[in-house]
Amino acid sequence: VALDSSGKFRDYSVTAYGNCGHTLDLSLGVVQRAMVHIDNVYKFPNADISGRLCKTNLASNTAFRGFGGPQGMFCTETLVKHIAEELDLDHDKIRELNMYEEGDCTPFGMHLRQCNVRRTWEECKETSNYEHRLGQVKEFNRSNKYRKRGIYMMPTRFGIGFGLKQLNQAGALVLIYTDGSVLVSHGGMEMGQGLHTKILQAVGEPPLFLGACAFFAIREAVRSFRLEHGLKGYFRFDSPATPEQIRLACEDEILKKVPQLPAKGTYTPWTVAL
Repeated sequence: VALDSSGKFRDYSVTAYGNCGHTLDLSLGVVQRAMVHIDNVYKFPNADISGRLCKTNLASNTAFRGFGGPQGMFCTETLVKHIAEELDLDHDKIRELNMYEEGDCTPFGMHLRQCNVRRTWEECKETSNYEHRLGQVKEFNRSNKYRKRGIYMMPTRFGIGFGLKQLNQAGALVLIYTDGSVLVSHGGMEMGQGLHTKILQAVGEPPLFLGACAFFAIREAVRSFRLEHGLKGYFRFDSPATPEQIRLACEDEILKKVPQLPAKGTYTPWTVAL
């Protein structure tokens, strides 16, 4: 690794060796994922990253959870620590100096959009009271010869996606019932990663919420119109329905709940013809 006088990374050359055991198994994917995580959250303007699969006389082990990502990040974090010790620098300052910024490009050609690395780092430091606790640890260690304490903060990231394009797909069935409840069926497996929590957050997002509101507003408007006109039989597609009633229902049920509506006259409510 090469640094300039300010402590910024300039060049990085690293080879990841995978101990595959006596069979290949998923070692290729593990080493590949380690390679694309080895930069962690740091910008290396010039990087030469390669990987090697090593057949050894050990039993093979398959991939698990991190799938090579933690191994790659551990490599660079160890490097940061060694640099700090060798040059007598604060390892946190080295991290902060080299963190990715919005629009930076990774060694594998990905341009970062909505890069929240630094914001997340600062929020974690603030909410954990890290600086104060670090000072307490240093004071304790100065005052105690044999007993020591430690505190550490390290950034990580997790790349989303699979190396095979056909695996990067998902499906879900969303059913909206007449009582307003929503049922979501999906092909994922909840195993502690918070999948169901994320699905609940997605279902509660405005597009689905507003879409459901519009559906029920239209249903209630049609039902009210039919009752007013004594239409009690099965609904026929050529039965009369008033678009104006539907429009008003949508306004009452939806638009009044949307904060900061545009100025009067700058929008046109939807009209629905049945």
